[in-house]
Amino acid sequence: MTDRLRQGLGIALAMGITAATAAQASAAPFMFRNLKNEQSCLSVAGGNMTPGTHLILWLCKGSADQFWNVSAFSGNFYQLYDGAAPAPPDSQSRCAGLSGGSSNNGTQSVIAQCTAGTTDEGWQFIYQGADVNGHPCYLISSMANVNRVLGPSNGGTSNGTSVILWDWLNHVDQLWCTY
Repeated sequence: MTDRLRQGLGIALAMGITAATAAQASAAPFMFRNLKNEQSCLSVAGGNMTPGTHLILWLCKGSADQFWNVSAFSGNFYQLYDGAAPAPPDSQSRCAGLSGGSSNNGTQSVIAQCTAGTTDEGWQFIYQGADVNGHPCYLISSMANVNRVLGPSNGGTSNGTSVILWDWLNHVDQLWCTY
């Protein structure tokens, strides 16, 4: 993601313009770094894009499974999809979703076949400010339960920590910064 897009995405969201509109304008994939430990990125376990594979924290290394993009979904919600794959609704697209479509606390986030109309693949990006390097940071709220957001299990920061859905608790580990 270019500095210009990063700034534009943050400004656009702060002004109420959608993340999808800003990101699709450049079509540049980006990484989500966890604010609690910005060396950790939202990743797909083992780089395995098979539906059902867990989303985890992993050392940011710029591998394909750490790049994401957004696509319009429903209202203020967007599909967060694999930045190395075609955009939904292409049959090869892979999206961040919730295991079993559940919206309960502790539900594991997974990579899924992108499907129109499933609330467990709908995400809202709520701008929270910038990190110390000026990168915009967001809560990633679930369409399945807007009071729940993505974050590492038990606030963990180590490689392999599961990324789960949990009540928004105003914790720094529930914030994701775009790079």
